[in-house]
Amino acid sequence: MSADNDDPEIEFEEVLMTPNGNEARERCPICNRPNSPGACDTCEHYFAAYWDGDIIWEIGEGYQKFSEAWGLLLGVIYETVLFQNQDHQKTKSDLWKDCQNKAKENKAWDEIINNNDPMDMEPAEAFLNLIPYLSGPTIETDGMLSGSGHSIYMEDRGIVVELAEEITNLANLIHMEFNQ
Repeated sequence: MSADNDDPEIEFEEVLMTPNGNEARERCPICNRPNSPGACDTCEHYFAAYWDGDIIWEIGEGYQKFSEAWGLLLGVIYETVLFQNQDHQKTKSDLWKDCQNKAKENKAWDEIINNNDPMDMEPAEAFLNLIPYLSGPTIETDGMLSGSGHSIYMEDRGIVVELAEEITNLANLIHMEFNQ
């Protein structure tokens, strides 16, 4: 039996192609361009992929700077605030209030403190909680290299570096305030 295009039982799925000729798995939710992140064939809005709890395939250095700033902040909170409090017996809630009072001029702090306890967030989780983004479709794979995740799209990637700088400033501020 031969299959031809006139057979009503056979459905043909349209193959989505990028402008560069690669098979696309998704469209940008901002500009609607077909993208193929695995082939590094994406529009200017593609930032990275979130895959199995990690940010991968990043375009640029924004996430690396964010991750480093996040690690600095957690280190300062742990060493400067929590470690120094061992003898003072303040509750964790009181410590966060102290941090908030000392850092109220920093825009990043409200976002960080209002989302969750920052000590419980890995950099990728903090990134997804703090940065406005749109996601591509969730993709799941099977087999030995199985996993799941989605692409991260943004209109303005500069916000990532700006937030990384704010978090670094916040870490320095907390360190100075608690070490007076």
